[in-house]
Amino acid sequence: MAENKMCFPETWEEFRKQYRIVDTEKVYTNGAEMIPTFRVKQWLDHMESEQNKMEQVAALFGKKLGEEFTAVIYDEVMSCKFSHNGLKIKTPDGWHTSNGGWLSCLLIGEAKIVEVKE
Repeated sequence: MAENKMCFPETWEEFRKQYRIVDTEKVYTNGAEMIPTFRVKQWLDHMESEQNKMEQVAALFGKKLGEEFTAVIYDEVMSCKFSHNGLKIKTPDGWHTSNGGWLSCLLIGEAKIVEVKE
């Protein structure tokens, strides 16, 4: 049986855009933006749960959330860090959340965390 899991946005701004309701007819407010309280609670619970999971994953590798490290998979070397949203990879235009490939490779041993000597 397939599990029904909600997929929440990573940031409050994305969440707000996705779940907001605007009272355009000004029936209940002066046209304010509203978000159902049950959705906010679901999102907060989700964020707390995900953060706790990623802290545990980071600890498996002796890392903390936000601590930058270098990882190697095959011949590719990347700067990485664990965040409450997953594994972040540094690219020329900034940090981006991995689609799961790098994290999976770390977990199964195909990617390794290496010490960089300066």
